[in-house]
Amino acid sequence: MRIGIILCFFLCLKNALTLNIPENNCQHFRYVTWDRKNYYGIVTAPRADLTTFNWKVKFSIKGVTGTVGKLQPYPSMEKVFANVQNRIPIQTIVQFNIVNNALPKLTLLQLNGATLCSNTECEWKMVS
Repeated sequence: MRIGIILCFFLCLKNALTLNIPENNCQHFRYVTWDRKNYYGIVTAPRADLTTFNWKVKFSIKGVTGTVGKLQPYPSMEKVFANVQNRIPIQTIVQFNIVNNALPKLTLLQLNGATLCSNTECEWKMVS
């Protein structure tokens, strides 16, 4: 009986630690973490010759709202300005609040009105 309880505990713990990371087919977006507690999405401009950046980014997660932070310059506003001047593609970052062990799925990424990628909503693969 004791072994069954211990086994159940470890199986439940493993399930609690498994994070659902959505499939992503966008070369301009990636999920990152530096500490396995906080998760982010990094968006990279497709070209280095751009000087105007009007991003439209949509995410999907089933049954939850408020899981996506604001899009911010990455790694800093100063670095973004330097990258524009040096003709290096800029990056932005968004922080995710993990809900139900799942990250929001990128469903639309547009820059200056051009669609860079789009995805269907909410299907995940399991990553430990």
